[in-house]
Amino acid sequence: MKKLVKKDVPLLLLFMICCLSISAQSKKVAGFYPDYGSKTLSALPYSKLTDVFYAFVFPNASGVLYSHDGNYNDVVAYNATSRVQTVMNPLKNYCKSNGVRIHMAVGGMGQSWGFSATMANATYAKKMVDTLGAMAARYDLDGINIDWEFPAAGDLTNFETFMSLLKTKLNAVEISEGRNIELSIAVGVGLFDGDGIAVNSPIFALVDYIYLMSFDAKGSCYSCDPNN
Repeated sequence: MKKLVKKDVPLLLLFMICCLSISAQSKKVAGFYPDYGSKTLSALPYSKLTDVFYAFVFPNASGVLYSHDGNYNDVVAYNATSRVQTVMNPLKNYCKSNGVRIHMAVGGMGQSWGFSATMANATYAKKMVDTLGAMAARYDLDGINIDWEFPAAGDLTNFETFMSLLKTKLNAVEISEGRNIELSIAVGVGLFDGDGIAVNSPIFALVDYIYLMSFDAKGSCYSCDPNN
């Protein structure tokens, strides 16, 4: 997803991009809570949402996850004192008490530079998978969303391997905790940087939802971009 660039932008973005379900499931109305935002969690419009995504954590080139620590220019590694830790527990509690599913979004525009190197190295990829699995268990997550903007053609085999490992990890958490955890990806719909993911990619068989970033659409009517 595109990263907010102004801190005074309303914190929870109702984004209804197109959402494709791989199986017959209910419709979604989802919002993203930026990692550098300051809106009071109790004031978020939970009654209008089915899903909330914490956005974002993002990998460096060796599979270590980072986030913004309450300020767009303040980047810190995910750890026990980072903003992810201090925000996720209360956000999770508000979501669960209002019947809203909570997800962790990974990557984002300008923050996806570490994906390629991480996924090209089996050790780094496993490190990232293990961290995401631990996050899913720690925060009682209902889903993990991978928002790589954007993989090139040479990345796709590694991306497929990574997604398979992540699916297996989340399945193990599901079995251990007796609940469902969605795996989803965000993809572009127009002419983007990178080569994108072919419609027949095995990656799509591994996910529960595909989020189409239709607000990024551009091409022959580039003069009207951005249309978000």
